[in-house]
Amino acid sequence: MATPNNSFGTYTAGTPSLKILPTLSFECEKIKSLPVKQKILLKLRVSGKNGWFADKYDLELVPSSDKIKLSKTSFRVEEEWVIKFYIECSEVLSGNLLVKIDGKDSNKVNLNFINNAKDVFSEEDVKRLIDENIKSLSNRTECFIAADNQNSELLQKKEVKISSYSNENGFSRMKSYTSMGYIKDHKKFNQYIFDTGGITKPSSYVKGKEKEISSYIKKIIEDKIGYHVFYYSLLFNYHILTIVVDNTNPCGAKYKIYDQLKDRGEYKEIEELDGEILTQTVNNWEGAVSHTAKKTDASTQIDLWKVQRK
Repeated sequence: MATPNNSFGTYTAGTPSLKILPTLSFECEKIKSLPVKQKILLKLRVSGKNGWFADKYDLELVPSSDKIKLSKTSFRVEEEWVIKFYIECSEVLSGNLLVKIDGKDSNKVNLNFINNAKDVFSEEDVKRLIDENIKSLSNRTECFIAADNQNSELLQKKEVKISSYSNENGFSRMKSYTSMGYIKDHKKFNQYIFDTGGITKPSSYVKGKEKEISSYIKKIIEDKIGYHVFYYSLLFNYHILTIVVDNTNPCGAKYKIYDQLKDRGEYKEIEELDGEILTQTVNNWEGAVSHTAKKTDASTQIDLWKVQRK
């Protein structure tokens, strides 16, 4: 059988005459922009399909600007692998990463660095909130006072704390926050989302409402990379907590509820939030009832306020 030739080389049956270089793309397709002046863990996927005898490549990343800093620029990779590194940019700009495979230009990964929106916080911001929460765990601080202390550290604004908390509660504090410009959005989840099973005490979510809370959060945080903070009222102001959502990977947002009574463990997948709030609602029901005038019933209303800078 004759062996055909082309201008690029000799064709061998079963083997391509040209080797196509792998390319890189975002592992998370939701990423549209990155926050400026923040170190972000970035994941890029190598194109192609891995197999038993996959080729290995030397991959190099070359930023288009010296303002873009990478924690690592060289990798030994195979097709379909995901590489991870930290990226940070010191100013607002549009740029790219030139991808070199075995010394040859492959493709460019476009980057758009922007200032964070007012309702998106950095890891450093949230660390201040967490450090303050640790103090409240030790001091057993009143819940809505603890929340004020945490938000004061988050926002670096003393005005969210007041000298006297007589006759104050979570709702009155949120009214004050709103008037000062520190609230982006307020969402009320009324009693209709809970099923009582024919008795007063909530037992489950109404069918079709099982993911209403997490769906709201996913919608409002969108693809905005960073941390999102929610002031959280359980059982119509019975208890005040804070929800922090880690959206540094917008394809896998995670959350943690911060409480002044106890540490509630590690960050969890955002889809688990509805179940945790249901558990808190059921477990705190009797306590909420005991604080009502008739001591026979309470409101299962859940409120979330999204905190922002001015």
